[in-house]
Amino acid sequence: MSQSRYPLKTIINGDSVVILTKGQADTINNIFDTQKQKIADSKKLIAFKDSLLRCKDSLLNATNFALVRYDSLNAQYINTLMFLDYVESWVYDRAKEGSFLYYSYDSTCIEAIDLSDYEVRKNDYTGAIFFYRITDTPFIHKKKNDSFRKGWEQEITKTNRPKINRL
Repeated sequence: MSQSRYPLKTIINGDSVVILTKGQADTINNIFDTQKQKIADSKKLIAFKDSLLRCKDSLLNATNFALVRYDSLNAQYINTLMFLDYVESWVYDRAKEGSFLYYSYDSTCIEAIDLSDYEVRKNDYTGAIFFYRITDTPFIHKKKNDSFRKGWEQEITKTNRPKINRL
């Protein structure tokens, strides 16, 4: 009994040829198919990981942008609070000095007229308000922290009454 051994290696027309049994050929084809599937799965996994990295990079960029924007807004908020404190202090000081505050459309600013040299009087009949220089009329010296009598604005006739805004 002569049994041939497969695979046989031979040369046909100058090319090296391997002769296999059907079982051996199927085994080799299965190995190739398995390897092709592993390569395809690896490519899919790499593509998935790349997409995750791109998403991560996008999220990091968005987070960094949000942090920078938060820092910018926080700085603006602090500056606004400081400016508000300054304006509040300025208005309070002008009110204590007896200044007349108004908004100037020409300069687009709140302006104060110093009325410390004037005394305000009203005409009981017409409700008109008059400003007298302290040197023009006898001035009743008030203490520094004295305030005007409560309800003084109600004595002025309604048509001439100034608008009073209270905080």
